[in-house]
Amino acid sequence: MNRHSKKDDEGFTLVELLISVTISAIILAALGTSIIVFLRNAYDTSKRTEHDSGADVLGTYIQRDLASATSAPT
Repeated sequence: MNRHSKKDDEGFTLVELLISVTISAIILAALGTSIIVFLRNAYDTSKRTEHDSGADVLGTYIQRDLASATSAPT
């Protein structure tokens, strides 16, 4: 019987493992980066929405104040 028979040749080679680990690392780095960008954009968007809602309230008060204002004598 041959010492390197097909039956004993199970598993992966070192090159196959290195390639799969490298590809996995690239995919995980891309996913991690996209998650970080998503979270930063979500935070910035929520802050922008809070700022816009405050501006809307201020705009409502200014419109009311200007509508009720009378001209002052000079």
